[in-house]
Formats: sequence, structure tokens, C-alpha cells
Amino acid sequence: MQHLADLISETFGKRIDNLPGAGAGGGMGGGCVAFLQAVISPDIDLIMDFLQFRETLQGADLVITGEGKMDEQTLFGKVPVGIARVATSQNIPVIALTGQIDEKAGSTLREAGISAIFPIHPAPSAWNWQCIPIIPPATSHERWSKSAIS
Repeated sequence: MQHLADLISETFGKRIDNLPGAGAGGGMGGGCVAFLQAVISPDIDLIMDFLQFRETLQGADLVITGEGKMDEQTLFGKVPVGIARVATSQNIPVIALTGQIDEKAGSTLREAGISAIFPIHPAPSAWNWQCIPIIPPATSHERWSKSAIS
């Protein structure tokens, strides 16, 4: 990453190596700043404003959100904490579903406004076990289609 940041600096005169958010998504943020004249928004606020999220939440009793892995990084501008910040300001509890949770981050995430965190997969498992279809292929599809139409 540093080598790419140095090349961008030499070629385009833009320093992205210390730019907050530039390394997110494998350097996508920094690349967009360097090549597309993008501006990095430091939080989820831009998206929530665009979606009128605060207004949408009015009258809600509960918010359910999710993240692939809930850990210390979740606290830095990721969706669940942004959602929790808005929801708790309106006294709405937030439940988070996650693929994995870093036990050390649990209490910090609760302090950030997430009322409860539920890992949907308790532990690593063999690849072939994860690929077992939950719904048998043909018959279940037909059953789902018929029930959706009826």
C-alpha cells in the first residue's frame, strides 16, 4: 500500500498515505481520491442523510442491523455503529446479527448503542457443511413460488 501511495504522490502530487479512509476496501478510498477527485466522507452520515434514515426510523420499535464481523473496526464509521447512534438518539434498541464477533469488542459495541449482538454462526466449520442447501432444490422452489403467488 505504501508503495502505491508513494507512486500516486510522485505522479499526481496527492498524498493519500495518511488520509483517513484511504486504505478502506483495499485502498479503494485512496484510489478514488487520487484518480477520480473523490472526497472521502469520514462516516456513514452521508448515506444516512441521503436515505433520510433519521426520519425513516421515527416510530420504529426495534432496529436490526448486521455486519460480517463485529470487532474494534466496527466502531470506526461502519454501518452498525452509525445506525445504533441514530437509533439510540431516538430511544430505539438495536440488535446486530454478525457472522463473527470479537469477544473483546462486545462491551465497547454495547457502549456504542448496540443493545444485543448475535453471531449467526457459532464457530468455524468445514466447508462442505456450509454448502448443504437449506431448502431442497426443485420441490421447495415450487412450494415457495406457489405460496408467494397465493
